[in-house]
Amino acid sequence: MTRTAEVSQKKAPILPLKLRLMRTGFALYGAVLPVQAGAMAEKMFRRTTRRTRPLDEQAILLNAAPMTLDFDGLALAGYEWRPVRNELDLPPVLLMHGWDSRASQLAPIVKTLVSAGHRVIAFDAPGHGDSPAAHVTVSTFADLVLTADRDFGPFHAVLGHSVGGAAVVLASARGLRTRRIITLAAPASLRRASKRVAAFIGLPPRATEAMLQAAAKSNGRSLDALESTGLTLPSGVSALLLHDPRDVQVPASESSIVAAAWPNAHLHHIAGVGHNGILAAESVQRLLLEFIATPVRHAQQEFALAS
Repeated sequence: MTRTAEVSQKKAPILPLKLRLMRTGFALYGAVLPVQAGAMAEKMFRRTTRRTRPLDEQAILLNAAPMTLDFDGLALAGYEWRPVRNELDLPPVLLMHGWDSRASQLAPIVKTLVSAGHRVIAFDAPGHGDSPAAHVTVSTFADLVLTADRDFGPFHAVLGHSVGGAAVVLASARGLRTRRIITLAAPASLRRASKRVAAFIGLPPRATEAMLQAAAKSNGRSLDALESTGLTLPSGVSALLLHDPRDVQVPASESSIVAAAWPNAHLHHIAGVGHNGILAAESVQRLLLEFIATPVRHAQQEFALAS
């Protein structure tokens, strides 16, 4: 007797009603008015939401000295953490949070660096944390890093999470005065990130192209100028790239592409921690301390303030 094997097929996940309605709406709107739909999608992509800080973030701020950064007419909220015993006199480290986040989310990194004897500085980007709201883009994040460097640098190392990591890379190519940059789960391409969002919300091709054009306009420069792999890092700058290979928010391939393009980049995959969980992973803390303690090759020219 012949038995017919039953092949089990996985059912496609049922999308939430709100998401299905949004995708249907963007598909129709994008087909009829692609330019307007693309502009709306780009604006939605840049939207930020202020959330209540959990207890661990509130606690880390209790140990911070408040700072202010004069940034394009805005007084941005900043924080400085100093080690209890400062006899080592180690140089400061600058941290840059990710999109729709805040400096206090980097609490595990702050604790690790301060415990090792480093002074740590971080700021809330416009529209994030306790900073006033304003038009904000990836370019804004990079400008913030350069402004912090101008007013409080140079820094021994500069670390960025997610979009903050992309901003650190952009800032380094534009004159950031540091020999060490660290990115955690950072995107390498605003173009690819925008296309992922467009596909997720069901935006048609012509509307997707309009979204990309709107993104370039918002950032004040072409998307090619925002590609990490198209940037040249200054001589003597070394990069540490950390990423979870199963990150569902920013694919790990983004860091792999950058690592392949830069001779002085070191990529480590941190499995099973997720996009935000990478901040608290013990292996990340260890790699971070090892990296910033390792001597790097000095550039022949002296640092100059970025314009």
